[in-house]
Amino acid sequence: MITKTLEWKALELHRTQIKNKPLKEFFFENPRRFKHFSLSAAGISLDYSNNHCDTDTMSLLYQLAHRLELPRAIQDLFHGEVVNRSEKRPALHTALRDLQSENISVAGENIIPAIQTVQQRMGDIVEKIRQGNYLGYSGKAIRRIINIGIGGSDLGPKMLTYALHAFSHPELRFHFVSNLDRRHLDECLQDADPETTLFIVSSKTFTTHETLSNLRIAKQWVQQAAGQKNSAAHFIAVTAAPEQAIQLGFAESAILPFWSWVGGRYSLWSAVSLSVVIAIGMAQFQAFLAGAFAMDQHVKTASLEQNLPVILGLLAIWYSNFFHCQTQAVIPYYQGFAHLPDYLQQLCMESLGKSVQHDGTGVDYSTGTIIWGGQGTNSQHSFHQLLLQGTQMVPTDFILPLTVPDKNSNQQEMIANCLAQSEVFTYGFHPGDNDSVEKALHQHVKIQGNRPHNLIMLDEVGPKSIGALIALYEHKVYVQSVIWRINAFDQWGVQRAKQLTQNILNRLNVSSTSDASTASELMHMIAGKIHG
Repeated sequence: MITKTLEWKALELHRTQIKNKPLKEFFFENPRRFKHFSLSAAGISLDYSNNHCDTDTMSLLYQLAHRLELPRAIQDLFHGEVVNRSEKRPALHTALRDLQSENISVAGENIIPAIQTVQQRMGDIVEKIRQGNYLGYSGKAIRRIINIGIGGSDLGPKMLTYALHAFSHPELRFHFVSNLDRRHLDECLQDADPETTLFIVSSKTFTTHETLSNLRIAKQWVQQAAGQKNSAAHFIAVTAAPEQAIQLGFAESAILPFWSWVGGRYSLWSAVSLSVVIAIGMAQFQAFLAGAFAMDQHVKTASLEQNLPVILGLLAIWYSNFFHCQTQAVIPYYQGFAHLPDYLQQLCMESLGKSVQHDGTGVDYSTGTIIWGGQGTNSQHSFHQLLLQGTQMVPTDFILPLTVPDKNSNQQEMIANCLAQSEVFTYGFHPGDNDSVEKALHQHVKIQGNRPHNLIMLDEVGPKSIGALIALYEHKVYVQSVIWRINAFDQWGVQRAKQLTQNILNRLNVSSTSDASTASELMHMIAGKIHG
C-alpha cells in the first residue's frame, strides 16, 4: 500500500507541520512567491501560489511521484502500453491529435493511416454541409444539426460547440440531445424542419438505451415527413461498432468509426466531435488538435517540477489525501465555458471514481473527489458564500481567459471579478476599529481567507487554447490515477444498472392487479399508480 511508503509518511508529517499556517504567511515569507509558484506552457499559465504548499511540500510530492514511477507511466500512455488493464487495452486518445508520428502501433498495426482516413472523411462531410451541398430527402440543404449521444458522446461536443460559438458557421444551428426523457428531444424538434435536419448519432457500442430510444424517435419523425422518399441522408453514425450501426439502418457510407482504444470521455478528439467540426470548420478543428498536441509535448518532455498537469494532479492528491477534502470546484470566468464544469465532472469522476487498485485489491485511502462548479460571476451569487465563509475547505480552479473573441466583450470586468475573488480567498477580510462595519457584526462579516485555489489563465480563447486546456485536465486526471494505482480508463460501475433497467421496465408494464409476487412491493405500488 502506498500509505505505508516513506514518501507518504513524510507527507503526513509535513501536513502536521504546516496545517495551521495561513496562506498569507507564505506570501509574507516569500515576496517572490508568485514567480516561484507559477509557470506556462501551450498558451496556458498556471498560478499555484495560492495553495497550502511550499518548496518542501512540492519536493515531497515529487518524491512520491517518483516512487510511484510517474515518469514511466506518462511514457507508457503515449507509447500505447496497456494502461487500461481491466479491459486489456491501451488508451491512445493522444494519437488522435498526434501531428508528428508516422507510426503508432496497436496490436502490431499502425493506427495513423486509419486516423487520417477518418479525418479526411470528416473533412469531406463538413465541407459539403458548410457549403450548402449536403442535401436531405427533398433536395434542400442541411441547416440544423442534432447530436444524439450521452456521456462522452454528448458532454464534450456540447461543451466545445458552445465554447467556440464565436467561430461557428452563422447559418447553421446545433442542438445536443442526451436525456432519455422524451421532452429533451421534443423541445429540439418543435421548430425544426425534417427536410433540413441532420442527426449525428454517437455511440461507442450502440447498446446504450438512451441513445437508441432517441434514435428511434428521430427516425420516426423524419420518416413520417419523408414518406416514401429515402431519408438515410439525415443520419450519420459515429461508433466503434460499425456493424451494429449497419444493423440499425445506417448507410455504410454514413458511418464514421472510432476505436476501442479511445474511451468515451476521451473521444472528443475523434469523429465524435463531428458536430463541432461542422460548426467551426476543419481548419479550426485541426487547431484544436494542435493545442492538445502542444500540451502533450509539454507533458512528455517537461520535468515533474515544471509540468503543469503533474503539479495540478499532485496538488489534488495533497488536498484529497492529506487535507481530506472531498470536493473540488471549477469556476470559469467566461460564459463560453459554461458547460466546462459538467464536462470535467465526467472526465474526473468517471475516471477516478474507483476503489480498487490495478491488482484488484482495495485501496485504504480516498480517491476521486467530487467535481462541481459554475460560471464565475453567476457562482459568486450562488455558492461562493460557502466557499468563503463555510466550514469546508474546497480547493478551487479559477479558469480565466485574458482575451476572448466575442464582440462587445467586457472581459476586463470578468478578470477584475476573478482576481477580486482570488484575493479574498487568500487574504480574507478582517474588520477593525477603522472600518465602517458595526462592531457587533464583525464576526459575521469576517472572512477567514486561507482558501486554496489555482488560477489557470488562457492567453486567449480559441480552438488551440481550448485544446490545450482539455488536454491539461486529461493528463491531470491520469497523474492522479497513477499515484492512486487505479484505472482511469474503465467504468464498470455504470454497467450493472443498465443491465437491470429492462427487467425493471418489464415489471412496471405488469398490470397493477397482477400478483404481488411478480414484483417487489415498491414495483407493485409504482405499477399500480401508472396503470391506475
